[in-house]
Amino acid sequence: MLLLSCAGLARAFAAHPWLRAATAICGAGCVMWLGVRLICGSGTAARAPVRSATGSARELLRMFLFQFLNPKSWLLVLTITAAAGAASVSLTTLIVLFIVIPYGCLTLWAGGGSLAADLLHDTRARVRFERSTGALLALSGLLLLW
Repeated sequence: MLLLSCAGLARAFAAHPWLRAATAICGAGCVMWLGVRLICGSGTAARAPVRSATGSARELLRMFLFQFLNPKSWLLVLTITAAAGAASVSLTTLIVLFIVIPYGCLTLWAGGGSLAADLLHDTRARVRFERSTGALLALSGLLLLW
């Protein structure tokens, strides 16, 4: 995504504002849908599909396509490359930032998840937590439209 964006896709989004608007609407819709789903499904047990521990080429392709077609990811990449182009930041710097920042965020997210798991054994506390985080997620989706 980053390479496509730097290679000229960002210019296409700049030249055709409807592309950015459509991507923003899709991204905001995805975020709001996730928030509403979290609110409506609060208190129920998570049902994750059971998969084998070994990844196949098909699974790898599925994960790639999921991320590559994700409108939230495109919003992130296009916004950053547009800002970086205005500040004349190198592609190498962007690649390093795209590796370091998500790694740090995922580390914090995993640590927070471990702490939250210990605190949310009580069903009522977990339902309140899920509903409030779902509401915040849905509201953040609305903020993507501004």
